[in-house]
Amino acid sequence: MKSLMRLLSTLNSLAFRVALVLFFTLSAAQAVNFYLFSEKRREDLIQEASFNAIERFVERVAESDRIRFEPSINSRPGRPGRREDGRRPKPNRSRLPPERPLNPNGRLYKSTEAIPIPSSPSFNPSISEQLSSALIQNNIEALNWAASYSIAPEQGPLGRNRERRQQPIDQVSNNRIRPDEIRLSVKLKGSSYWINSIYPVKPLPVKLSFSDFIESASIFVFFLTIAIALIVYSLVRPLKGLSKATVKVGQREDNALLPVEGPNEIRQVTQSFNQMSRRVNELLREKDAMLGALGHDLRTPLTSLRLRVDKMTPVETREDVINTLDETAKLIDDILEFARSVGDRGTMSDYDITSILYDVVADYQDMQTDVTLIDAPRIVAPCKPAAIKRMMRDLIENALKYAGSAQVSISTYDNCVTIKVEDEGPGVEEAMFDSLLQPFKRGEDSRSRSTGGTGLGLAIAKSVANAHGGDVMLMNRKPKGLCVIASILL
Repeated sequence: MKSLMRLLSTLNSLAFRVALVLFFTLSAAQAVNFYLFSEKRREDLIQEASFNAIERFVERVAESDRIRFEPSINSRPGRPGRREDGRRPKPNRSRLPPERPLNPNGRLYKSTEAIPIPSSPSFNPSISEQLSSALIQNNIEALNWAASYSIAPEQGPLGRNRERRQQPIDQVSNNRIRPDEIRLSVKLKGSSYWINSIYPVKPLPVKLSFSDFIESASIFVFFLTIAIALIVYSLVRPLKGLSKATVKVGQREDNALLPVEGPNEIRQVTQSFNQMSRRVNELLREKDAMLGALGHDLRTPLTSLRLRVDKMTPVETREDVINTLDETAKLIDDILEFARSVGDRGTMSDYDITSILYDVVADYQDMQTDVTLIDAPRIVAPCKPAAIKRMMRDLIENALKYAGSAQVSISTYDNCVTIKVEDEGPGVEEAMFDSLLQPFKRGEDSRSRSTGGTGLGLAIAKSVANAHGGDVMLMNRKPKGLCVIASILL
């Protein structure tokens, strides 16, 4: 369960969200960039192959006298494929690669017919215009011309054709790889022949390969991860420091100031927080000093009044005055205790909180009150033992006053110690939960000390819990009763 909670906390953290958005955004950008780069590279390969083929072809056309002639079969008299005497013709050796081929598999020859142009769309639609421009630039007058850059047409069995045997073999599928072809054909002025050329080129990458994408993206992902880690660290580290410093301000520690560093925005936030922290501490110290001085100054006249009242008559009047003075002294003691609990900046030490609860419950049981403690394991946490005892007394007395009994339990959850004080009293309206935790606020509106205290019990408990990094919350029980939950940070 704890592992699941940690996982959910991590998934909901700012660091994870920023890292996730950056990773998917930059990865998508890399994928689009890779696609565009592949398309641009494909276009560049087409242009480069077309330029090289046309340049070499035009150079050879300028030396047309040295180009070998290959007569077309259809130009022979008699039945196609037969000599005039009816005998089968000998193999045409003139179809071998020319003396100066464009590349090891290329062909360049003269013929009475133009080379057939595939009907499939050309990879380079402007290749015919490029051929025309090259002829004009080289002062070659042509009557007609044609050009195509496309997939090579299907070929029959290899047999003993030397040209087809030179094609590479795919080692995986054991099939012949047919290269793409650039076919160029031109008929010069004053000539009855066509100069034809077949220029095989490496097949173009028609679609992207996933393995190629992974290979190119691996280095990108590596540096992307480092960049995301640095960005997230630079964002989250100041926030974590701010969170810890905020807890220290709640605990009224003097070293709650943060170092001013980082980008301008972070520096501005840090400076504002430090100013707020100093001002809050000054206001709290002024308030503590005022309450302490007020309570101390009131003790002297109260003591003087008590001495004078002891000599008053009649006795009934004297007892009423003494009760009023006692209630006033009790109120002053609670005010001073509240001021001390809020302003206590003493150091904490590791202490067994369970043993503190046993001691407090034992004191109430000695007074024959209905207070019980559910058995709990030993829980050690940094705390101020005297402040924890005072908090527990206030919560137990509050339960005894309104319900006549109290049940105390302690447990740990995540990184907190949770102390519960439950009773079976009438409970409290949920709308009053927040107000009851404020100073001098009681559960009933009368000012009688017989029906309520000073209204500082829960406020003192809340200030003690806040000083330990926790809080106090109220919750109604079913079918009746109230549960007060005090948490302490481990």
